[in-house]
Amino acid sequence: MGGLSRRATVIEKTRASGATFVVDAGDLTWKSGTVSTSRLAQQRVKASLQFTAYSMSGIDAMVPGDADLALGVDWLAEQTATHALPYVAANLICDGLTFPASRVVERDGIRVGFVGVVGQVQAGPCQAASTVPAVARAVQEMGPVDVTVLLSHQASAEDAAISKSIPDINVIVNGQSRQQHRTPETLSDNAVQLASGTRGKKLGVAEMVLVPGAVGWFLEGAIAERETQLKNIRSRRDRTQERVDAAKSDKEKSRAEQRVRRLDKQIADLESELQTSKAAATHPQHRISNTLVGLDDEVDDHKPTQALVDAAKVEIDSAAKIKGSAPLVPNEHYVGDSACKSCHETQHAQWATTPHAHAWATLEQINRSQDLDCWSCHVTGAHDPNGPQHPREAKGLENVGCESCHGPGRKHIASPSSTNISKTVSAAVCTDCHDGVKDEGRFDLDVYMPKVMH
Repeated sequence: MGGLSRRATVIEKTRASGATFVVDAGDLTWKSGTVSTSRLAQQRVKASLQFTAYSMSGIDAMVPGDADLALGVDWLAEQTATHALPYVAANLICDGLTFPASRVVERDGIRVGFVGVVGQVQAGPCQAASTVPAVARAVQEMGPVDVTVLLSHQASAEDAAISKSIPDINVIVNGQSRQQHRTPETLSDNAVQLASGTRGKKLGVAEMVLVPGAVGWFLEGAIAERETQLKNIRSRRDRTQERVDAAKSDKEKSRAEQRVRRLDKQIADLESELQTSKAAATHPQHRISNTLVGLDDEVDDHKPTQALVDAAKVEIDSAAKIKGSAPLVPNEHYVGDSACKSCHETQHAQWATTPHAHAWATLEQINRSQDLDCWSCHVTGAHDPNGPQHPREAKGLENVGCESCHGPGRKHIASPSSTNISKTVSAAVCTDCHDGVKDEGRFDLDVYMPKVMH
């Protein structure tokens, strides 16, 4: 939810610079094609918030993903009507929910046509017809436009096949592959693919310059990016060749020579791509560049949208607490940090100075202690099947305590031994939560570990 208000800020600023079209390529509201009954109500509250925020900031076209459909086809139909969501899906067939195949939006004299497509594997409770015929028909029925954009929720390779079969498609935005394209990916002579990753951490902002009579796209910055890649790979190739020359055994030399051959192939491919890009730049082409804007705290919150987010947090927190605070399942493995203190007082005192000791409070301060997407990284043992599995089971285990790193302590307290507790902590324990996504890429083991050593 944290990125919604920042997303609105970026969109507002982008609109001020010229004609802007806003799209979403699916899996907006959830992360997989299934959602448990225990999570459904809370996830629907969050999804409704997202739809409200999207309507407020303006959205021109959307395609549903299987994760969106997992919240319920009937429920999504109600939300679509309530928020006037501009969904398009040329090949998706759902009981109780009908999607238009395409829509055209004109802004500042520029007509952009949007078509949606969903892969057969990604159709969830619905059915997906064959993609190419459905998209081709939608493009033809749409009529003349300046740019045709395909909103794709299918495997990336399927996008390439569609772009080669339907030359009228200019841009494909993929919301299923989980890829991030800092530079647009060329799929065919006519089409490029855009993708901005997962979990709403980044917002892709593609800038286009349409050239009359042009065919295909010139990728702004692509030549410089490939030249940098080529320089780096050549440097790695030289270092690997040095290992070949210095090898002390045939086995070591053979491995290094294989690496050299792989790097030589990468160099040849990049050189070929560079030549193609430079040759293409001499012909009339549309121009496109892409920026992935991180929705972190460097972006100001959009106050009206943030007010919606804050209200939703209160609703989620209140709804969860109405059910009571007693544990759902008594915990038989974890004891909490206070039980460790009597024998490990010095270590406990050091831990108390770290952010780990106040992790739960950071959630309570922002009304997210009952948020099922957040709580587990702020509670001891929540990533262990034998630990708490719900915020209401966190009592006594709040914060990232001793057992989060060293393992459950009940057996150790009953019979202290080095065999029933872990003294050393592997990096894998840290990256359960500091995974580069939840922490927005801030985690550096060499920097963070000394801060919690005791």
